[in-house]
Amino acid sequence: MEELDDIKELVLHYIRGIWKNRWIAIIVAWPILVTGVIAVDQIKDRYTAETKVYIDSSSVLKPLLRGLAIQSDFKAIVRLMIGKLLSRPNLERAARLMDMDINVQTPGEMEELIQKIHNRVNISAKRQTGTYTITYSDENRMRAVRMVQTLLDIFVEDTLGTSVNESDSAIAFLDKQIAKYDQLLREAENRRESFKRENVGIMPNDGANYYSQLQENSDKLEQANLSLEESINRRDKIRVQLDDLEATDFSENTVHTSSSSLDGRISEQETKLQDLLLLYTDQHPDVINAKLILESLEKRREDEIELLQKDNQNSDIVAENLVYQQLLILITQTEADISSFKTRVTSLERKQQSLKGLVDVVPQVEAELQRLNRDYEVHKKNYTELVQRREQARISEDVESGTEQVKFRVIEPPFAALQPQYPNRALFDSAVLVIALAIGYGISLLLSLLRPVYYNQNDLSAAFEYPILGSVNKFDTAEVLSKRRKNLFMFSLANALYVTVGVALIFIHSKGVLILSTLQLKVMAL
Repeated sequence: MEELDDIKELVLHYIRGIWKNRWIAIIVAWPILVTGVIAVDQIKDRYTAETKVYIDSSSVLKPLLRGLAIQSDFKAIVRLMIGKLLSRPNLERAARLMDMDINVQTPGEMEELIQKIHNRVNISAKRQTGTYTITYSDENRMRAVRMVQTLLDIFVEDTLGTSVNESDSAIAFLDKQIAKYDQLLREAENRRESFKRENVGIMPNDGANYYSQLQENSDKLEQANLSLEESINRRDKIRVQLDDLEATDFSENTVHTSSSSLDGRISEQETKLQDLLLLYTDQHPDVINAKLILESLEKRREDEIELLQKDNQNSDIVAENLVYQQLLILITQTEADISSFKTRVTSLERKQQSLKGLVDVVPQVEAELQRLNRDYEVHKKNYTELVQRREQARISEDVESGTEQVKFRVIEPPFAALQPQYPNRALFDSAVLVIALAIGYGISLLLSLLRPVYYNQNDLSAAFEYPILGSVNKFDTAEVLSKRRKNLFMFSLANALYVTVGVALIFIHSKGVLILSTLQLKVMAL
């Protein structure tokens, strides 16, 4: 509570000090008001021109060309162009298009002009709606409109031209890279073909390397030897059965045998041999095997004929016994199989020896061929991808040049109001009115602090440490009171006049009337 009382006393003390120097406050406020109003009156008018443009980067072709053409990020391009619009080259370009650089003589003046334009240009965006607003303020209304139109033209031109220029640059770069990889691909193909010609006969077959061929040939040789042994065992058993049949009396189960079955097989084998000779040479393993089988069949037929001639009795038995006849056919087939397997074993052994002899050569050839193929595949892959990318870039360029990927819709053309937007003289005059009073009363308060007056015992005791023995009260006479009332009336009148003049000036400026210019015109008219 005491603190609140102290604060009240302090406030009252300051108010008394201001009131003591009140005429100084009003005297100071008047010249400040006049000076401020004149300064506001002299501020040059600025007209603000603006334009609103809607940018739509959506396109019906985008979902149709997804994966076929390169999709440009036009929203990012627009954001970049907005930032680029306020760059020094574009502002200098706008100044030259507006002929604002005619009176510029030095680089410093040019820099000052560009900075002035930069400070007066403003770009605001509503990205949710895709609306962009470009504003510019200038003392000349039409110049402000032309500047906004120039900036809009630069913005549209740069935005539409960026994607096309980027596509041209990309295609040129891809063409250069394709030519480079085409040369590399040709060189890799020539190296690979030359290597194949130099190492003909020892190249890997069907992608199989040397060790897989060696293992495969070993497996085939082992299988052929096993088949040969099986055929030899089968032949020996058949011969034993034939010997048993020849020693047995076939009195009840005899049939007539003839050589017609062997003749049929010989005929089939001859046909098969002729077919093989049409496909292969005489040195081919299949041809050799067919010949051996044919020779074996012919030899067997001759042996049968000779056997029938020597032993008519046995011949009759053979002719009359079906089992004996089948065994003869089976042993013939077995003999042919044995010959075929022997030939196959011989061929596989030669191939096995040949592969073993190349143990130090073939792996090196295979490794070198793999390296050449790897280089070739890498160049081919890069070449193919570059060609695909170039086609995508060309399609994208055709799409961008043939359709409106970015649609500019000018919602509001460049326009400036007939009344200047700057300065707001009524607002500035109000501020001058308040500031002048604040400065005047502030000076009166400062003077009271520099030359303090004590109005009661409490103020005096607070300022000095000496004890106060007593005080004398002041009694104002009627004349003093009348004089004081007259002084208060004059002071109130001075403040009212101050406020009235200030409000009048504010009203005049609010109507767009320039006071000094109007007075000059009237004086000139007189």
